[in-house]
Amino acid sequence: MRRFTGWLTLALTVSLAACGKSAGSGSAACGIAALTGPLAVKDAFARGNMLAAIPDSVPATLPVRVVAGPLLDAVLTARDSAGLAFTIEGRIPVGALPGYGVMLVDPQSRPLGILLFDGVAVPNANILGRVTVRDSVLPLLGIRIDLTGYEDPKCPLFTEPGS
Repeated sequence: MRRFTGWLTLALTVSLAACGKSAGSGSAACGIAALTGPLAVKDAFARGNMLAAIPDSVPATLPVRVVAGPLLDAVLTARDSAGLAFTIEGRIPVGALPGYGVMLVDPQSRPLGILLFDGVAVPNANILGRVTVRDSVLPLLGIRIDLTGYEDPKCPLFTEPGS
């Protein structure tokens, strides 16, 4: 029971911290969406939605959402034999320890943005390239997904509310 209480406390703390302007409109619902949406996206790998290849058309800049954190930009710096190479522009929150990125692509193969997750990459996922964050080079995975089932329209993953 004590272990469950610790996890619950951590989840609530992170949810409340995510309610700031950088993660949504400031409501508790946006704080919860900032955590549950990306977790559902991560779970989509288990349903076989991972990308096997890089989309044909990738824009020069994509929005990046640090899970439960700010919206930043990623600049495409290379497309080579090692895949795509993006560099994050902007400040990653202090204490964030990003471990990998996931490029989200819509059902028509249009890249929507990149989610930056803490931890280790999804096992057995195809690596489409790399993301440079601070002094670290992280694996970039990809997933095909219809975001309407994973994000709250009032708290979009890749645009700030009201923009």
